[in-house]
Amino acid sequence: MIIDNESEPGSWERELKRAPWAYGQRREPDVSEILAKMTAHGLIAEAAVIARLLAETKAACEGKT
Repeated sequence: MIIDNESEPGSWERELKRAPWAYGQRREPDVSEILAKMTAHGLIAEAAVIARLLAETKAACEGKT
């Protein structure tokens, strides 16, 4: 077992919060990244439908429709 006797207590927890996707953790992708990945895999029409539905939902929530 490796003991870190140089870092202050809590530094590892702060590091994990600062970079949640590092150290074996996974960062959840945002919608634009998901749509880009769908488009890259040839799901262009499907990504466009999802983008349109999200825009309509956002507009409805903001009271613009």
